[in-house]
Amino acid sequence: MRLKLIAAVSSAALIAGAATAQEADMQAGAQAEAQAPAATGEPTDAELAAFAGAMGQLQTIAQQVQGGQPTPEQQAEMAAVVEGSGLEIDRFNAISQAVSTDPVLQARVAVAATPPSPEAPSPRA
Repeated sequence: MRLKLIAAVSSAALIAGAATAQEADMQAGAQAEAQAPAATGEPTDAELAAFAGAMGQLQTIAQQVQGGQPTPEQQAEMAAVVEGSGLEIDRFNAISQAVSTDPVLQARVAVAATPPSPEAPSPRA
């Protein structure tokens, strides 16, 4: 009788442990899926805002280059601008490539680059 009880408790513990491990795997998978679009897929609004801000600064540097090859100092400055925006260089490049071919992303970047409107004064009663 005692042996059956130990076997039953052991089985229950193993099943509960397996269920807990499976639940943890499912939660980890859900978290990875939630982060995946930001890492490799569709850019988030925050990423597009960071991209737009960096592009504005990069255009100033690009004007100095005037179609030529940027100097090592200019390349370092451009890398610093991108990293200062909060984006990794690879992610910035991926967004840049996607924006160049997707009109919807182009519009989203334009919106992100537009400064917010000042609050309208409240109407007088």
